[in-house]
Parts: sequence; structure tokens; C-alpha cells
Amino acid sequence: MVKLLGRPSIWDLDEGLKTKKFFKRVGGGWALKYYTKNPQELSECLDLAENMLFIDGIERITPTEILKHPFIL
Repeated sequence: MVKLLGRPSIWDLDEGLKTKKFFKRVGGGWALKYYTKNPQELSECLDLAENMLFIDGIERITPTEILKHPFIL
């Protein structure tokens, strides 16, 4: 989500109830935690998320296409 929508503000991260689940404190700021060491898996996950977030329904991935996406397979 951060790659697609941008990083939340420092204030939002400081005040967030679940910030520590997804971010780690680095110096005076925050860094995103990655739950996979596999760059291919991360790339596929981001691609799927991006395709699911299109506002235009014609561009958005369908449920059938989601089930065939490499991240799901």
C-alpha cells in the first residue's frame, strides 16, 4: 500500500494503533517492514494489490483473474 499510495505522515505513524505491526522505528522516522525476503513474491503481491485498487471497474481485476494471478497460484 505504501508503494501505491505513499507513506503515511510521521504524525500518523506515531499515533497509529497498529503502526508497529507494519513499520519499524529507524532513527527519528519509520521504515516499512517486509514480511518476505523473496523479491518476486513481493513484486507479484504489489501487482495484485495495484490491480485490485483501480477505481474504474473496467480496469480493475476480476475475481476470476485474481484466482489466476501468480501471487495466488
